[in-house]
Amino acid sequence: MPRFAYLFGAGASALRLPTIANMGTALTEQLKWIEKNEATVPTEMAESTIGMPYTQVLGLYKEQLEKLPSIITNYASIDTYARWMNTTRSWRKLDELKATLMLFFTLEQFHKGFDPRYESFIGAVLNHGKQSLPDDLVTLTWNYDQHMALALARSKPQRNLNTVMSDHQISTLYAVGKGQVPNFRMLHLNGIAGVYSRMADHALLDDLEASTMNANLWMEWLHMFGILFMDRSSDGLVSLFNYSWDSTDDTKMKWESVESRLADVEQLIAVGYSFPDFNRSVDLRLIRAMKKLKRIVIQTTPGSMDGLMAKLHLVLPELQDRIVPYPIVHEFFIPNELLGASA
Repeated sequence: MPRFAYLFGAGASALRLPTIANMGTALTEQLKWIEKNEATVPTEMAESTIGMPYTQVLGLYKEQLEKLPSIITNYASIDTYARWMNTTRSWRKLDELKATLMLFFTLEQFHKGFDPRYESFIGAVLNHGKQSLPDDLVTLTWNYDQHMALALARSKPQRNLNTVMSDHQISTLYAVGKGQVPNFRMLHLNGIAGVYSRMADHALLDDLEASTMNANLWMEWLHMFGILFMDRSSDGLVSLFNYSWDSTDDTKMKWESVESRLADVEQLIAVGYSFPDFNRSVDLRLIRAMKKLKRIVIQTTPGSMDGLMAKLHLVLPELQDRIVPYPIVHEFFIPNELLGASA
């Protein structure tokens, strides 16, 4: 059973993907990138479940990118906006937002790549003999990206991301709740930019061979976006872009599987994570499942450290003497024991 756990927040992917503070700018920048690459979008009709040309589906997506920056200025973050859609029971708007963000993060990763710190991390902890992550390590992430899987794809000649996720037991909470991958090595708590279909997780960013946008990629990704955006799913597709607060049904997620996996964790390293209030119930559940926890390392920027430490001392008073600040962010902190395991 794992003795070390990582908890990744947006800051762990911040060298390539936007954090809450610059999300509006990133949405606008992607719109400009699309305008430079949309010449490869096919003009034919999408599948009958959508009923419009791919160019028109792309138009729907671009409309979302155009209006979201001004919408989220009225909220603390885009996540807060999503929460209010849930609170006001604006289900269709929430589904449209999820579909939009699913495609947004897929395109961001496609043309920006992954945060290079993941490659350094994988190079240091990977069991190079078995070409696998250490048995002593489990990773939890609130991020929708597949940066860990993208870095792992470099470890052997495997260019299919879904195969990488399967080989390294990278899963989502939705799949665990369906009885899939109970002994996960990495768990996406909020899901990924992808869909659940045929009893498995499927990242949209799958074929890693392409270096530029082409008609096939546009067709696949716009098809998925269109189905989920317009609620036209007829083949059992389920969006894996979820929020902790709209997927916390115990019967779906089988929390006992997650808690059992964390029972022997002795050290938790939280990287680039602000412990937001709307995730607190899940965070507390995860941390309290770590019955043998001896130390929590908080890795964030120096400017954020004091406020975050003060918050955690209030939220986790029983653990405040075990919380250690680590204000160095150019690479992920790695305990000595995990470095030894990579030999």
